[in-house]
Amino acid sequence: MRKIFTLLIVAILATATSWAAEKTITFGNKATRATTIEASLKASTVIKGGLDYVTAKPFTVNKGTCYYGGGSADEKASVRLGKKNAASSLTIALSETGKVKASSIVVNCKQMNDNSAGGTLAVNGLAAQEFPSSASDLTYTFSEPANITSIKLEATKSVYVYSITVTYTDSPEPQKTVKSLAITGEPTNKEYFVGDAFNPVGLMVNATYDDDTQEDESTEKVKPTFRLKVNNGEIVVLHFFFCLS
Repeated sequence: MRKIFTLLIVAILATATSWAAEKTITFGNKATRATTIEASLKASTVIKGGLDYVTAKPFTVNKGTCYYGGGSADEKASVRLGKKNAASSLTIALSETGKVKASSIVVNCKQMNDNSAGGTLAVNGLAAQEFPSSASDLTYTFSEPANITSIKLEATKSVYVYSITVTYTDSPEPQKTVKSLAITGEPTNKEYFVGDAFNPVGLMVNATYDDDTQEDESTEKVKPTFRLKVNNGEIVVLHFFFCLS
């Protein structure tokens, strides 16, 4: 006979976590010769990753000339801002999916060989940084998360841009810290045989945050996959997540 046992449901304090998420636009093309970027250029012609983050025709050249394509590996894996030592600026319009509250923008890029040293790249009005001599990341951090609808690159000399990664907070609401948790509704079933799957139906949790707001949350939306063993005497609720003890 399988052993039956009763679970004790326990709530303990946990800290709400602000999960960082990323959206990356990766460039790549099949053009065999250098081609100027025009407003009519389709995103799919020069973007191989992250197409859903940009509009169908996202490019606006604000200054100078920008290019894609050519015979080298660098030319096929990038968009290029400027020519030789000429300054240029390129704006990439974001789709509704790509518009986020950004904490930072990371640009993977490299100075082109036709430059003299000292070229810089600025992004969305943040402080310019000097081009790396080999492909690497330049990180531009906002002092506070900022809503972005486009990405504007401003280069003082020519540069290969291979990818752009936007880091953002996955919740549009300010992050809060949980001060306490309380079980406000007991689960319907607390008696199980060994090997049964835990069923959270009926279990309700109330969280009190550091701004003194409260939130009642049904845990029925959580579908645990764990099966119970004899030594599982408690189900511990950690800010609406479950663990066994």
